Amino acid sequence: MWKRCDGQNTPEDIARLLGSKVNSTIDEKVVWVALDQLAESDLLERSLVLPPSIAGMNRRQLVRTIGLAASCRRTLNHIDRRPTAAQAATCFAPGHACASGPQCCSNVCSSNACV
Repeated sequence: MWKRCDGQNTPEDIARLLGSKVNSTIDEKVVWVALDQLAESDLLERSLVLPPSIAGMNRRQLVRTIGLAASCRRTLNHIDRRPTAAQAATCFAPGHACASGPQCCSNVCSSNACV
């Protein structure tokens, strides 16, 4: 998703490209949920204008409508998870042994090591 957000691809293009990557159909609404999350995290250069079919819905409603959106949001939550000052003083660096995500500065613990 992140690699396709280059200003050249439409949400429809991104859904098609992601779908071909996972050999499945990806609903365009999933892309809009992801774009909205990126915009909320100030990771987009331009402001985001949601289409009317989505603009009135909150994320919870969208996630209920599209089951795949839940996994998309989980991935997006780890894109730019910078620690707070208190977390940075107490969190583990990448490669350090961990038991759960909150122990890691990235908030991602994979195979018992911070990512």
